Amino acid sequence: MGIFWYDAQAKQWVEQPSVAHPERNEVVLATKRLGTFRLFAANRSLFLPLLGR
Repeated sequence: MGIFWYDAQAKQWVEQPSVAHPERNEVVLATKRLGTFRLFAANRSLFLPLLGR
């Protein structure tokens, strides 16, 4: 989970530094920015292809 801010100039969602606390069902963000924020499931997986020999 992550909190994203909508950058209207770039027309895209930008992930913000946040901390998830699943045991408390909350995600925390400290920001000085005003705007539109949204909670998304952040995909942090990394694809590493296997090379055959």
